[in-house]
Amino acid sequence: MSMKVANIIVAHKGPTQLERLVKTFPQGHYHCFVHLDGRCRESDFSGVLECPHVTSLPRRRRLVYTGFGFVAVVLDAMRFVLASGQDFRYISVMSGQDYPIKSMRLLVERLSSTYPAEYFQVADMAAWPEGVSRYRRFYLNDWSIRGRVKLERLINRMIADREFYPGLVPYGQSAWFTCTDRFVRFCLDFVNNNPGFPRFMKSVWCPDEFFFNTIVMNSDFRERVVVDNLRHIRFFPGQVSPKTFTIEDVDELMASNRFLARKFDADVDTEVLDQLDTRIQ
Repeated sequence: MSMKVANIIVAHKGPTQLERLVKTFPQGHYHCFVHLDGRCRESDFSGVLECPHVTSLPRRRRLVYTGFGFVAVVLDAMRFVLASGQDFRYISVMSGQDYPIKSMRLLVERLSSTYPAEYFQVADMAAWPEGVSRYRRFYLNDWSIRGRVKLERLINRMIADREFYPGLVPYGQSAWFTCTDRFVRFCLDFVNNNPGFPRFMKSVWCPDEFFFNTIVMNSDFRERVVVDNLRHIRFFPGQVSPKTFTIEDVDELMASNRFLARKFDADVDTEVLDQLDTRIQ
């Protein structure tokens, strides 16, 4: 079947690298919906936004590390993609520091042959060492007031450890995923019909890493979940951010069975991107 993919790209830096990224996606099969962090100057990204298969998302948010903003951006983008009227079968959520390590035409072929599979990295939060603590305590990550941490401590002294949102089992691990149009519609309906869930998730730690994962695994869509988010990401023990790949990692990246990798930083190393472009043509 003919397959069209909507890329939701969340970016906060690197206009040249972002332009390079969007140009790796064949126009006939992909359209990129780009969210620029509210701190960015849109004029710096004119080269990206002038690409014919790129649309700038109209609502720009200032994202805060570990806050709810990323989830809000993805929900905004999902609504915008559906309202576009284009027939997208898959929606892929990625950062501006992702980059292909396989031909994006091969990814379209994979998605076409496995539709309606859902591609998520998921784990039971109870079995994830730091998972339970992310929702047991109360967080004010989106608040930018002085004394926020002290206020959190005061609140957590006054309240008991929290259980997860009633009726749901928490699943999480990665904020990056590729899902079907069917799941997107279900997800938006779920959020509309259960406003208490996003309200609860606004007070957890790093909700983007288990908001959508939890919804998909507590629905009939769980039967179609492939526990693979199609991305090659390497963490070192004790580190909260993934490794930034360089030219030294090219062989590792090419040996991966994933289609995308993160993260890359052109300010650190552009040669790795040059090599990937050469090898995956």
